[in-house]
Amino acid sequence: MEWTGAKVTGKHEGSFTGFTGAIDVVDGAVEKSRVTVDIDTNTLTTDQEKLVCHLKSPDFFDVAKCPKATFVSTSIVAGGEKGGVAHHHRNLELHGVKKSDQLPRDHRHRWATR
Repeated sequence: MEWTGAKVTGKHEGSFTGFTGAIDVVDGAVEKSRVTVDIDTNTLTTDQEKLVCHLKSPDFFDVAKCPKATFVSTSIVAGGEKGGVAHHHRNLELHGVKKSDQLPRDHRHRWATR
């Protein structure tokens, strides 16, 4: 599971190498289905080892105290070409805080916990 952290002076690429997930398809209908992912925050990697230590600290993910992040879709709306997914709503629990919002269709660069 890859991520990008960006700031005014640059960006860092990274990933979480440990995660499990499931897609539960209900009655063959996207709208009734659900996606869940559990992320092992201790498996965080990035392009700088010093940054990895900082991101694992209590300043960010606090992996010793919060070893898991959870993503759960709460509704999926079908649409787009060939019956693709137009968007879906989700809950993201990260660092002990749960946020709900809508994940847009082009979500690759927008996974934020606003």
